[in-house]
Amino acid sequence: MLLNDKLKPYRLLLASQSPRRRELMTGCGLPYELAEKFDCEETYPDDLPLIGVSEYLSTLKSEAYPVPLLENDILLTADTVVLAGGEFRMTAEGSTWHGGEILGKPRDRDDARRMLKILSGAHHLVTTGVTLRSAARMLSEEATITEDIVSETVSEAALSDASIDAASTEEVPTEVTPTEETAIQDTSIQARKITHAEISTLPRRFWPLANNSFLLHGCHNYHHLLLIKEKDHLWLGVPGLYDPREAHMANLFGFPQFTSSYISILELTEDECENSESFGHWCRYLM
Repeated sequence: MLLNDKLKPYRLLLASQSPRRRELMTGCGLPYELAEKFDCEETYPDDLPLIGVSEYLSTLKSEAYPVPLLENDILLTADTVVLAGGEFRMTAEGSTWHGGEILGKPRDRDDARRMLKILSGAHHLVTTGVTLRSAARMLSEEATITEDIVSETVSEAALSDASIDAASTEEVPTEVTPTEETAIQDTSIQARKITHAEISTLPRRFWPLANNSFLLHGCHNYHHLLLIKEKDHLWLGVPGLYDPREAHMANLFGFPQFTSSYISILELTEDECENSESFGHWCRYLM
């Protein structure tokens, strides 16, 4: 029996404001309703192993949901954390992330710069905890992006100080403008779709971007990337929806600028875009 068939008697409640999680649910073809928004203080014990934090927070959110569940309700909560500055180890007891820290929302520009320096040219780990709860029982699991899933542990290309300064601005720019907006008609600017495999046609120093988890997610959802060329300059774009929380994640993973200016000339198919004014591309300057 297919999962959709198994879930027909139930009402699946998604307790998340994340556009990315809504995209995933829709992409899986699972009917769901958004749960009422609620507050949850996302704290965890100091002695909790870092690799277990996302599952702990996901369970915490589930337990904090204030509305009683009906007999046919299934509540879904989730939390994603980025672990950096350490290393992933396999032991007899299981997997663990040794050393490092969890990167949360930056407090200010200096903190954002510190986080980008940690990620620059270094491996990091992304874990997502998911909790399903009904009126009678609860199930929590944690998924980890590791060497076994992505070909390599997630790694960021080394960033220059100038790139870090640009990405760590207090305000995340809402538009990327290689020149002025009107210059989209300029024949010196070329914008085209590329596949994930075509990253290998870029200069070798940009190849590590193929394992950038933000890029992988956007490419998986919309089956393309954006390449902008203006004279000798290049920008790379990842498709997605604009949202303040998504802007934070895009900035953290090195795609700080958002544009919807090139959609009309890309000839995107239905599975390559979203019928929404907030759809566009998160971009980063390459050279």
